[in-house]
Amino acid sequence: MLKLSKKVKKRGLEETSREENPNKRGKDPVPSPEVKEDIPAMVQLVEELLTIELIPGDPRKDTKIGSKMKDDVRDKVVKCLRKNKDIFAWTPQDLEGIDPGVITHYLNLDPNVRPVK
Repeated sequence: MLKLSKKVKKRGLEETSREENPNKRGKDPVPSPEVKEDIPAMVQLVEELLTIELIPGDPRKDTKIGSKMKDDVRDKVVKCLRKNKDIFAWTPQDLEGIDPGVITHYLNLDPNVRPVK
């Protein structure tokens, strides 16, 4: 800092605009990235999905399957899913053997500080 201030005093203050000297190495500045508006969405559904109630009469316990399956294949898939409905985790309590710290979100708050509205 001291060397810089001595140079400024000796030469006087010289102002250069960014256009004249874009950076220290004399190279062109890095161009800013352009956003292309015509890029299609990266993820698209291949087919419509059907909602299947794994426990008939309980709409909270459902899953989705593809709609383009043949009827006999769809019936077998639904039958298999309903037969194995006990492997689905509907609530955090259903995740036996999983440490609650993995599935629980804690906010880092100081209990001695009053919340801000």
